[in-house]
Amino acid sequence: MKQIIQMMFLILTLVFGGTIATSHAQIVKIQDAAFANYLFQNYPSACPQKGELNVATANTILGTMDFSNQNITSIDELIYFKSIKNVIGINNKITKLPSLVGFKNITSLNLSRNKINVAPDFSSLTTLTAFNLSNNLLQEFPIIGSLPNLKYISISNNLITALPSFNQLPALDSVGLQRNLLTVNAITPLATRPNYETIFYPFSQNELSKDITINMYVGEELSITLPDEIGGSGVRFRWFANNVVNNTVGEDSPTFTIKNVVKGKNIYESALYAKDIPKW
Repeated sequence: MKQIIQMMFLILTLVFGGTIATSHAQIVKIQDAAFANYLFQNYPSACPQKGELNVATANTILGTMDFSNQNITSIDELIYFKSIKNVIGINNKITKLPSLVGFKNITSLNLSRNKINVAPDFSSLTTLTAFNLSNNLLQEFPIIGSLPNLKYISISNNLITALPSFNQLPALDSVGLQRNLLTVNAITPLATRPNYETIFYPFSQNELSKDITINMYVGEELSITLPDEIGGSGVRFRWFANNVVNNTVGEDSPTFTIKNVVKGKNIYESALYAKDIPKW
């Protein structure tokens, strides 16, 4: 009888103990309704109730998470999916990335066509091979440090004005830098890298404009020279006037000149500009 009572007590203890563990599982509230709906529909084991996330279960999720075109503004709870391998969230309204410290398996991240305006820190993601943050609102380049496996970067169509050193990225194969606000001075250091022309794609950049007014008499010479940071040596330019190529100016010249200004003929109202020409 004593043995039966002890066994029953042991069983009750184990069952009761399991109940305690379950009731104390860490549950967090998902802040963004659209992200909550996506997780509830695609990861029911981690989201037993809509708007709530089981942290322990989320940490076991593997594979690819694709929440593209979901009208999501925040993905703060992504921090709990530390075992995920690929993250895709194209064409949303996300403004920043949460910390990805502790993500030991992630190989690719594509959050293009969002509204990200805070440069993320990828420096701890040693397994990362590719990231795409094109078509966002970044003013600074993401922090990349020395990532041994990073091969592909696309950061085109942002507002970036300066570049990091890429010297500690031994596997780097392609960097898309088009349509930013990079000057010649920012791009020139890249030319010292081996295979520069096959790895880096900096042209063409968005307009670096400055409105100017020049008052002059008919018959005078008009001459406009690009500043050094834009028209540095080794950069080729083609001049346009009123959206038409101006053939009177040499293709590689950083200076636009009209020898004899004629009233009604050489009037360019905010329509005189130069474009860089790719070297390849």
